[in-house]
Amino acid sequence: SLTIAKLLTTRTISTGVGSAPTQVCAADIDGDDDRDLVVVCPGTSTLWIGVNDGTGLFTVSRTVAVGAVPQQAWLDDCDDDGDRDVVVRCADGSVRTFEVGAPTGLDLIISTPVTVPAGTYNSITVLDSGVATLSPISGGVIAGIVVASMRVKRGGVVKGNIQVSNAFVLEAGATMEIAQAAGLHPTAGPITGPGTVSLSPGATYAYTGTGAQETGSGLPPVVAGLLLGNDLTQLTLTNPVMLAISPPPNGCCWEILVCHARMLDPNFTALPGTPKKRVISNGKLTLGSSAQGTAVLDVRNIEAIGDVTVQTWISAMPEPRGYRHFSPPVDGVHLEDLVVTSATGAPVYAPVVNPAFNTAADPLSVRPYPTVFGFDEARPAATSGFAAGYYSPDALTVPCPLGRGLSMYVPGKLTWSTTGLVTSDNVAIGGLTNTPGPTGAPTERSGWHIAGNPFPSMLCWDSVTVPAGLSAAIFVWESAGGVNGRYLTRANGLGSLPGGLLGVGQAFFCRVTDPATPPGGLTLVIEPEHTVIRSINDARKSILSIIRRAVPRPLLTLTLGGAGASAAALDETTVYFQGGATAGLDDAFDGAKPGHNVGVPTLATLSPDGATELAINGLAATDLAPGATVELLLDVPAPGAYALRVSELRFLDGQRVVLLDRLTGVRHDLLTSSAVSVQATRAGEMRGRFAVESTGGRVLGTAHATSRTAPLTLFPNPARDAVRVAGAAAGQRVQLLDGVGRVVRTAVAGAEPTRLLPLTGLAPGLYVVRSGAQARRLVVE
Repeated sequence: SLTIAKLLTTRTISTGVGSAPTQVCAADIDGDDDRDLVVVCPGTSTLWIGVNDGTGLFTVSRTVAVGAVPQQAWLDDCDDDGDRDVVVRCADGSVRTFEVGAPTGLDLIISTPVTVPAGTYNSITVLDSGVATLSPISGGVIAGIVVASMRVKRGGVVKGNIQVSNAFVLEAGATMEIAQAAGLHPTAGPITGPGTVSLSPGATYAYTGTGAQETGSGLPPVVAGLLLGNDLTQLTLTNPVMLAISPPPNGCCWEILVCHARMLDPNFTALPGTPKKRVISNGKLTLGSSAQGTAVLDVRNIEAIGDVTVQTWISAMPEPRGYRHFSPPVDGVHLEDLVVTSATGAPVYAPVVNPAFNTAADPLSVRPYPTVFGFDEARPAATSGFAAGYYSPDALTVPCPLGRGLSMYVPGKLTWSTTGLVTSDNVAIGGLTNTPGPTGAPTERSGWHIAGNPFPSMLCWDSVTVPAGLSAAIFVWESAGGVNGRYLTRANGLGSLPGGLLGVGQAFFCRVTDPATPPGGLTLVIEPEHTVIRSINDARKSILSIIRRAVPRPLLTLTLGGAGASAAALDETTVYFQGGATAGLDDAFDGAKPGHNVGVPTLATLSPDGATELAINGLAATDLAPGATVELLLDVPAPGAYALRVSELRFLDGQRVVLLDRLTGVRHDLLTSSAVSVQATRAGEMRGRFAVESTGGRVLGTAHATSRTAPLTLFPNPARDAVRVAGAAAGQRVQLLDGVGRVVRTAVAGAEPTRLLPLTGLAPGLYVVRSGAQARRLVVE
């Protein structure tokens, strides 16, 4: 490297020039009346030539291969052509001459933001993090740059007019800023001249003019991004364009977008009341989607005029088909619009409806069997089960409203294309009710609804405000193929749904918990401001996202999975302690499971009465008192080996929780035991065996901790030969009552954690275990 220290000041500039530099020559090479540098580098047998930008920085440079080891150099006009040449004496005894002056042009290499002076250049190369402003703007016109060849590499940015005699190349991952009203135009655009122009479909194009612009006929039909500048009010698409992306060299994926040019400036903040910019699509804009990425539209700052086509890619799954929950990202979609054909026109997927499913005594026997379902919690059905809420639409002409979701049985590696109007306004999802069953009691489906992300952008659930009476928890079905899958959850900034982010076209379950809803039900309002752009834009090295302050709170997340199970085959539950939460069901803090997973283990915590299964369980700080327990429910799809693992454990010093196994009587310290083996002898539920127990320590938010009576729990339940009873105080009687209230078994609890109650000789049926003031139902098989 070369270090330049300015005399009588503390300013020092260092720049890499090559290996073992031995001599520096200073002269005006480019004719701009400042001193440029030529550095002799014997270690690499090269000359390093740095062009002074007028401030003593040498941001534009090139390296000249000498062909031998240089020892000494002189600068002079050797051929009387008006420019500087360099004469080099080499170690092999030869003397070599190189022309480095302006008449034949410089080879510029740009790796930082720099304004390139007007002039003629042999080549210009813009590297990653380089920004080439080709000359100052005067009256909205940039002119004066003539170059034989120019290449903008991944991560580089170019802006300004340029005349190219040989070739201009904009590589994938690079960005071009366009200020001309006509956009990319052969004669009125930023690139002119007889040279060939190669614009990558993997590049980003930023329109930074004033007022209205067109994209121009030179814009490629496929691009990786369109950005709208701060002073631009309207961008009209000249020709059809699709936003799509190819796999980048490092194999990672990122999202692609049409968005505000604040993506070019992470510090940019739009002024309150700033009108949204308009993109005039009129059916010419397609937001592509594939395994590599999904295009999104920044609905917070942009209004799309005319139809837009939005693609939604369905990932692969272990089986050919599976259930996915879909919500249209544009308005005006009908079921018949969800037909997918191959490039040759062959059918790939077509939704099937059959209203006979809705009234059949045995819906599973209906043919053709529907492949698309809505969900109606108020639907009259013979059973009170959750699945009875599903129904088949009457016809393929049925509309798919914004904000509503569907359950669809579809193949993997499928891409839906829906065309319609994009909304940049608030979307009100109304009619959210909680309807009891025929007896007046709630059913398993009461209050549940399939809602959806109504925007062609990612939706951040953590920023959505829910009305009173609606749980803050959402549940996203993740298919494992066929009917198998699991629910991903999110509530109060916690849960298994990563970041609380809902992708384009993603539907989700939500629940009205209060049966006393007003006429017409509750209304959930989703706003454009709830969306988030996560763009890993190589050109600008910036990531924009919603940043939320983490609330410090004691927290435990456990997962359940089979031996060697992948992340997609795990279920998780979270219990945490925060001020305002209670042991009851709190809309703002808890997430009750809509049902058990299928083909994947289910893990939940239980409410104190054992009636509610929770994916996310918020409790008060006092519930960390010594001896307090939180019961676990496990449901496994098959016999075999499973493991309960600690996914996250966040407690203050002195706080300690253990996993209590009542079958073995072992308390596993979760600070030292990250996994606990579970051997299941049969498929089904395990209740009463496992609990999370607090063994003492400092309690947040209270001066004095209070203890709770351990709940009465049974394991296993259902049971056959015997049942273990936990939670009965030492010396207290434990009674088993049959269906008419007769005592058929009696035992006395001892000091051990559990008491074994034999069941031999009892008829199968429903019984009650009672100890003191507590009672629990027991099913004897």
